[in-house]
Amino acid sequence: MCTRGKRWAAVTAAVVIVGLGTTACSSDSGVPAPPAAGAGEPDRADMAEWEAELEEALKELEDLEGLEGLDDFGTGAPLNVGDCWGRATTVDHDPRSCDEPHVFEVVGVHEGFEAPEGEGLAGMQAEEEAKEAICEGLFAEYFGVPYNDQPLPMILVTPEPVEMGSDRIVCSAYTTRSEEHTSPFTIG
Repeated sequence: MCTRGKRWAAVTAAVVIVGLGTTACSSDSGVPAPPAAGAGEPDRADMAEWEAELEEALKELEDLEGLEGLDDFGTGAPLNVGDCWGRATTVDHDPRSCDEPHVFEVVGVHEGFEAPEGEGLAGMQAEEEAKEAICEGLFAEYFGVPYNDQPLPMILVTPEPVEMGSDRIVCSAYTTRSEEHTSPFTIG
């Protein structure tokens, strides 16, 4: 799948997650509410109908071409070590010179990430912790200072999103997600 297609798949997944999250609070989200459990399990006919409605809602989300404001994600050029990217007021994943305004600087890229075993919330937490550990190690290689031993003000590091299903982790340093810089980060 091309990078743009993967990006649209990620946007679709995000829209589905937001839609499902709002379903718990309101039935006006466009995503069908699950059958009420009542005193026991919903019957199979109700569940089948709900699953059909949910499938129809998901099919409607596949056509995102008509939505406005989603074209500003960037060109899809991959981020590499030393690239700067991101703006404080817009979604921008395009690599740029660190002399231009930016929020993030790529301190490391890890290829071949394999998520630890686990399901549900515990599995997601274990995966996030594994990614953070990788990024802290790449931070230390990039700056020559262990992540937890850096002087103040502290530069934070985070695994940034990449294409859905990718085994690539892009580790980016930043001060705050709204503070722009016009030079590379330095420590010390």
